[in-house]
Amino acid sequence: MAHKEYAYLLLQNVAILDRLSNHIKKSSALAKKSKQLFEVLVRLKLAGRTSLKDMVAQSYMSAANISTTVKHLESEGLVMRETCKCDRRNVWYSLTPDGARAASDAIDKFLGRITDMAAGLSASDEKRLTAGLMTVNEVLEKIKDKQ
Repeated sequence: MAHKEYAYLLLQNVAILDRLSNHIKKSSALAKKSKQLFEVLVRLKLAGRTSLKDMVAQSYMSAANISTTVKHLESEGLVMRETCKCDRRNVWYSLTPDGARAASDAIDKFLGRITDMAAGLSASDEKRLTAGLMTVNEVLEKIKDKQ
C-alpha cells in the first residue's frame, strides 16, 4: 500500500518529538515524577474538571493506568474527585490548588527545557519552526475533530 508523504513525515516528527520529550523529562526536575503522573497532571491542568473517560480518550494510557495514577495523585493531595449530584455514576476530577501549582511548575520547567534546547536556532529558523508548528497544529486539530 502506498502511503502519502505527509504520513511518513508525521511518523518521523512524532518519533523526534517523543525522543525530545523523553530527554526533557529525564534531564529536568520532572524526572522525580513518572511520565504518567506528569501526563495526568498536565491534562487536568489544561482541561480543568474532567472525567476519567475523557482523560482516557485524550491519552496514550489505559483506563486502569489513569485510574491508578489519579488515585496516587489524590492521595498526595494534588487531585480531588467530585461525584455528580444528579448522577452518582459520574465522577469529575480536578486539580487541588497544590496540584495546580505542581502542574504549572512542571509545564514551566518543560517549556524552559524546550527553550534551552532551541537556544541555538537562528531567528529565521525559529520563525520558520513556529510557523510550521502552527500549521501542523491547525491541521491536526481538524483531523482530531473528525475522530
